[in-house]
Amino acid sequence: MADDERWILKNRLAVNMLVLNGATVLRRCLFPLRGVIDELVVVDSGSTDDTQHVLEDLAIEMKLDRFYYERIHPYSNHFFTDEAETWKMPMPGPFTGRRILKDWAMARNKALDNTHADYVLKLDADDEPISPPENWLRTVACLDERPHVSVVAAPYEIFDGQGKISWLSMYDRMWRRVPVEG
Repeated sequence: MADDERWILKNRLAVNMLVLNGATVLRRCLFPLRGVIDELVVVDSGSTDDTQHVLEDLAIEMKLDRFYYERIHPYSNHFFTDEAETWKMPMPGPFTGRRILKDWAMARNKALDNTHADYVLKLDADDEPISPPENWLRTVACLDERPHVSVVAAPYEIFDGQGKISWLSMYDRMWRRVPVEG
């Protein structure tokens, strides 16, 4: 892609990500998108590993225009403890005793509220984008030409750890948003 084309698309595409202990997989997820995304917005649901530092290093290495990171504290009222007493209906065990985020939509909206780009690419830390990164910029251009379309879905494959697809579905992957003023 020519430099002048890249300039035209500047501040157009952000990645929104929810993460928990993703330090070991973040590079595989984000680095293929270098030169394509301008902004990274991450909401962390209580990581205890080196997630924040890995993200900070990646933001610098990828030369992002903007990086936003917010960690929701696992002992805030946004979490519950995975124990039998915390469930309103009988649930089969075993229970982990871990703190679990109650409202994933709240976390996703927190990321969206802190995004400035025109379009949002939604990824999880363990996602591995396999299409050419320029395809996301082509999708942005396609959405620009079709103001009546706001969401793009893409196939989502879950592998079983043995290299076989164990589940295939469609997943809302990118959407249009109004940039935050300021």
